[in-house]
Amino acid sequence: MTIYSSLPLQGAARAQAEAAVDGAKLALEQAGGKVGKLTIQYTSLDDSTAQAGGWDPGQTSSNARKAAGDESTIGYIGEFNSGATAVSLPLLNEAGIPQVSPGNTAVGITSDDPGAGPGEPDKYYPTGKRTYARILPKDFDPKDGGLPVDVAKRVLITIPGVAPEEYPPAGKQFLKDFEAKYGEKNPDRYAVYGYESMSLILDAIKRAGEKGDDRAAVLEQIFATKDREGVFGTYGIDKNGDITLTPYGVYRIKDGQTVFDRSVEPEGT
Repeated sequence: MTIYSSLPLQGAARAQAEAAVDGAKLALEQAGGKVGKLTIQYTSLDDSTAQAGGWDPGQTSSNARKAAGDESTIGYIGEFNSGATAVSLPLLNEAGIPQVSPGNTAVGITSDDPGAGPGEPDKYYPTGKRTYARILPKDFDPKDGGLPVDVAKRVLITIPGVAPEEYPPAGKQFLKDFEAKYGEKNPDRYAVYGYESMSLILDAIKRAGEKGDDRAAVLEQIFATKDREGVFGTYGIDKNGDITLTPYGVYRIKDGQTVFDRSVEPEGT
């Protein structure tokens, strides 16, 4: 069986994408390259081009079609950019391929909440069945709760997801393992997201049991995820494909350095 990733390995997001790939590789390596009797291969695809300087619609489409045309495909990690997912998701959805994003936050990919565009999210799911999940919280709309007032009124930086400073023991162990493997003590945070994306798919394959080579069965298990002890905390995947762990890390600038302040939950979640 094969798990593909489609991430921008050129351009502005290259460092984040490479970190995500390294994280995914580490997760599969720690699993021994297998789930039960199934051997799992990993193929990293680049959804960017030098000419585009980042993700490219044509390349993104080509990647999705490559995975869709491979009978061994059991999972797809991508995309990093929400715009790229708008291209690949309908193609992967038609093929019934489970897709897990390590980077998307756009509201309209999973819901018609404030911030979604016309026809979203239904236009991404031509089969009418959800095949996409993400491990980062979706964007919030200030008119729909937004951040706590004391954060919104101050000049602070907010980043979706659990801050490394608040990782549980599993996350701290991941950082040690990543350093041992790649020599990086403080990797880009997308290393964790790549690792967890791969881990979630592998876990779903395991929970699917004898049907671990069946896309529909694996997809069912992804959406059945509840109380999973991930590297950044305990979470589930809701019916829309959104992660149930929704904190934002809050950072401030001190002496020219970005310093962790605290984590907050968007109001209304």
